[in-house]
Amino acid sequence: MQQRHLIFIASLFTVISTTQINYFEVTTGMPFPPDPVTTYDTLIMLSALVTDCPPPSCECFVKVNVTTYKDTYTVTFPSTTPNIGSATITHLEADTLYSFTITCIGADGNATRLLRTDYGRPSVPRNITVTLVSKRLRISWLPPAVPKGPIHNYKLTKDRETISDEIPNNESSYDMTKDYVYGKTNTFFFSACNINRKKDTVCSSPNEAFVILTGKIQAKSPAISFMNANKGKPLLVADEYTFKLNKATTTTKYWICTINGCAAKVHTDLTNLLMKTAGNHSHLPEKEKIE
Repeated sequence: MQQRHLIFIASLFTVISTTQINYFEVTTGMPFPPDPVTTYDTLIMLSALVTDCPPPSCECFVKVNVTTYKDTYTVTFPSTTPNIGSATITHLEADTLYSFTITCIGADGNATRLLRTDYGRPSVPRNITVTLVSKRLRISWLPPAVPKGPIHNYKLTKDRETISDEIPNNESSYDMTKDYVYGKTNTFFFSACNINRKKDTVCSSPNEAFVILTGKIQAKSPAISFMNANKGKPLLVADEYTFKLNKATTTTKYWICTINGCAAKVHTDLTNLLMKTAGNHSHLPEKEKIE
């Protein structure tokens, strides 16, 4: 009998899977742990979901600002979630836009995200000065050189007593509400504050921006000028307020504010040189009347 042999030829097809970067973003948007608050002023935590990695495990790297930044960060994949990794990017600048690019071994391409760091702690206000204006102290300053975000407000403390913690960010001076006690020494501490995207208040150190008032402060003399009123009588103008002549003696002219009931006064000599100011205004300056 003739034997017939059936020969089966098995063809082996090798399927090669390409590594896929399915997700690359700040950890906030991931549907799994860790901490959802991952964007700070100087660091950002990034997470990646990668599939079809070649054995033994996924291997990915993150570069910051590829064309200008040299640091490369390794994405860590824990054994409990071998396809979900994270990288913490450090040494960043506050309120700055960065590009982050992830590259994985076995992947055909990469993924890039543009992310901005959070607001940070500003540097201290500059050029803090204290002057005496109409018996009351005026604190003046310049904004921080490094704001690290849009300044939200300023805080002023006198001898550890809070004077105001909500001075608007567009102000550059603050007038005390009580008359200065001559000869008294005061220390004023000043801070600039930001409110970051997590609604936390971060302020500059008050101990790095302060001024000590020794009691020898001199009043700031206003510049005075004169204009004619409607009836031809002279008006004295000082700091955008107007004064009318009340009386004159053999040595002094006494001027009072043109607004009834206002206690502000100016004294000049007979040649109209300023001698002193007294009292405080109970109203806003009269720019319209002067113009």
